[in-house]
Amino acid sequence: MKKLSSIIFIVLAALFIVSCGPKEKVNTADAPQDIKDGFALSYQLSKELTELQLESGADMKLDEAEIEKIVEEFKYLAIVNNKNAADFASNKFFSALRKEYKDSFDALADTVIFLKDCEGYDALGQAILDASELVRDSTVLPVIEEVIPEVSDSIPAEPIEE
Repeated sequence: MKKLSSIIFIVLAALFIVSCGPKEKVNTADAPQDIKDGFALSYQLSKELTELQLESGADMKLDEAEIEKIVEEFKYLAIVNNKNAADFASNKFFSALRKEYKDSFDALADTVIFLKDCEGYDALGQAILDASELVRDSTVLPVIEEVIPEVSDSIPAEPIEE
């Protein structure tokens, strides 16, 4: 038994020493474009959600319509983050970008901390919790349907030759 304990201790000590070794430096400028794009979209959506929350909470009240808008933005951001995690979670560049921009994301979150004092905050929290359950495993971005106006009969089907 003493031998087994010694072997386990030696293995754990070796793992500890190896894990404390020099870490590979990753230059995020060298990240593949799809990772940069996914990360940029996540940050942009986070900024938009923060701006929406600042506007909605400016009067210290969150009404049903404001909560609905915030929740819709949150769901889209959550799906983007799920997709990024599914596609890039084990990628060294994605991990490095997350570490590099952690303070920027934290700063966005800090700007809306006042929402906890708003009337309607509990309803917002519950709505976000419910929304997060709906999109927890979703990695498919919603398709935004573009409204295309009907073509008038006065427009010829083929170009007019002069």
